[in-house]
Amino acid sequence: MRHNCGIFGVYNAENAIDLTYYGLFELQHRGEEGAGIIANTPAGLFERKCEGLVSELVRGSSVKAFPPANSCIGQIRYSTTGGSSIANLQPFVVQYGDGFLALAHNGNLVNYCPIKRELVSHGAVFRSTTDSEIFLHLIAQSKKANLTDAIISALKRVEGAYSLLILSPKELFAVRDPYGFRPLEMGKLNGATIFASETCALNFLGAEHICSVRRGELIRVSQNGVERVNILENEPERFCLFELIYFARPDSLVNGYNVYEFRKRLGKILAELYPVEADAVIPVPDSGFSAAISFSQNSGIPLELGLIRSYYIGRTFIAPRLHERESDVVFKYSPLKSSICGKRVVVIDDSIVRGTTSRRLIEIIRSAGAKEIHLRIASPPLKYPCFYGIDIPTREELIASSLDILDIQRFLGVDSLFYLPLEKIVLPEHEDRFCTACFSGEYPIPVKDF
Repeated sequence: MRHNCGIFGVYNAENAIDLTYYGLFELQHRGEEGAGIIANTPAGLFERKCEGLVSELVRGSSVKAFPPANSCIGQIRYSTTGGSSIANLQPFVVQYGDGFLALAHNGNLVNYCPIKRELVSHGAVFRSTTDSEIFLHLIAQSKKANLTDAIISALKRVEGAYSLLILSPKELFAVRDPYGFRPLEMGKLNGATIFASETCALNFLGAEHICSVRRGELIRVSQNGVERVNILENEPERFCLFELIYFARPDSLVNGYNVYEFRKRLGKILAELYPVEADAVIPVPDSGFSAAISFSQNSGIPLELGLIRSYYIGRTFIAPRLHERESDVVFKYSPLKSSICGKRVVVIDDSIVRGTTSRRLIEIIRSAGAKEIHLRIASPPLKYPCFYGIDIPTREELIASSLDILDIQRFLGVDSLFYLPLEKIVLPEHEDRFCTACFSGEYPIPVKDF
């Protein structure tokens, strides 16, 4: 079991496919295993999927070759349930009533297995190995009179994390689970309604950000306008803290939080709690930059560009296999020796998951001539698996679950190591708003059969 994905949708735009393609392009950091789009065109249903990056959707052609379409949804995938396979690429589409039904999902269901067994026992045939297909089967089997009610009845059966976009010939639905684990933002552009996992996709298109989709809310967009309904009884809010620490892009606003400012605050706290005498602050690109800028500002230690990232290599945390993660680091980062050689450096990173990437990075910095290496992590130790949509599958893979901080320091080969305490990250007025299960082991929803 391993998902953080990005979803994007457009309703009432003549160039809906073009907008979706560029929107997914801006969400590429959320997944690099595959991409897909489903659109409602005058000629019928348009579908295109690819393994790899979003750019593969137009390999051998161009965006100009896309047909006109009024509505479209898309997803970029990073598998957490079902693994890497072309059959698991979304959006999924089925025939429903007099038309089609397409779905794109970001999240993970914790009661997926028992529901699937029940559906299979009643003759359902699954074409993928992901939990997302559950939604379509439940909707299709509903005896409700209209699609909106069928979707609501399906959502009342599932438990877990989900932000969904559901497209039919005449409607586009956007839904978030009652805990609000995963982000989903709403925008407007020249009369079109747009949904995206992060506002960076809206900003790129020049769209106006309207709001975050509320937890437990269903938004129905049709020719009659936008209808917003709270369909599920809200549970205590549990937005994923790791979205703000690592996954979201710093130029995004997610769930009401400015990602850049949030990460800068973490850097400030690091500088205050764990001062050190050093000559340079070096961020690990890219998710370490925001905290490093603030650490430098608050410590008075100059910020230096010590690691150069190759943008032709993807994010190592979301590479699906361990050997890919380890080899990617060598090709992904090059040291800038003039910023490192003979200096005491403070390296700022967002998190340590398995320790494989961090250890190789420290070796690279040490080989460039660093005199001392002090590592500061802008998050608490990751000790527990995530069942709500992040690739943190087993405790055995998490270095902090079996080693204390001093042992991790020795394993990494650094002169000092400090993490941020969880109680320092979450402000008192927001302490009940986040899911911190991967740090604390406190799971908002029990995992029934995963």
